[in-house]
Amino acid sequence: MKYSVIIPYKDIVDLVVRAVQSVPDRPDIEVIIINNGTTELPASLFAGRHNVQVLWEAIGKGAGAARNVGLEHAKGEWLLMLDADDFFTENAFEIMDRYAEGEEDITFFYTTSCDSDSLAPSNRQEDTNELLDAYLQTKDEGGLRYGWSSPWAKMIKRSLVEEKQIRFDEIQVSNDVLFSVKTGFWAQSITASKEQIYCITTRQGSLTQTPNLKNLNERIDTSIRFNAFLKEHKIRQYRKSIMYLVYTIARNYGYREAIKTIWQSIKAGNNPFIGMSRWASTIRKNRHK
Repeated sequence: MKYSVIIPYKDIVDLVVRAVQSVPDRPDIEVIIINNGTTELPASLFAGRHNVQVLWEAIGKGAGAARNVGLEHAKGEWLLMLDADDFFTENAFEIMDRYAEGEEDITFFYTTSCDSDSLAPSNRQEDTNELLDAYLQTKDEGGLRYGWSSPWAKMIKRSLVEEKQIRFDEIQVSNDVLFSVKTGFWAQSITASKEQIYCITTRQGSLTQTPNLKNLNERIDTSIRFNAFLKEHKIRQYRKSIMYLVYTIARNYGYREAIKTIWQSIKAGNNPFIGMSRWASTIRKNRHK
């Protein structure tokens, strides 16, 4: 088995069908859908497909738990993470086949993005593509290893994940951040391609579009643990600032909640003023997304 495509699924039947359709029906590709929602997938949904299995071991436990179930069942040499509302580009697997015999533990690829309903172009690919551009220009691997916090648009060797026992956090948001930094840190070697394999979608109601207080605090806690991991391994440059999230809390829930968040960060040993020189530019950038 060459590729294991892992898809956490929650109550978006039409979109998961689109995601699966973007994966070829090949004997060297397995598609593992892990249902962590409440909507049953009809048995006939993938009729005619020979490489799709649906698992029910993570009901109500979130995408991180679902991805971990997928890891336990995966048999492929390469792990590919696919969100149920995203999809692979038309020639993605032909592109990845050219890298599948490589020695690198992770190969990063360009992404594109669009609105999930209209397919109109979006801008969600900008941050990761900028990291890839910087690597290709300078060969400095840090941005890809520690700055690329999402698990998609990467070929990750399953042997790396199993050897280091790397798993996703079983939380509602940011479950992929620690998985990404740990795979980046432990990878013996990495490479990158300017070829485009993955389309990220923007969808109303998705977790990235739902900044409630619980989700914001969970993202802050993840950033603190991310910073602690880098600090433990004496990596300073790529630590995350929490202040845009604190700013969002202040704007939506008041300054008392924001101050409480800063104090909790300090008590956890995190410097809340990391990246202070970039705060203004980050606010401007996020306002235009």
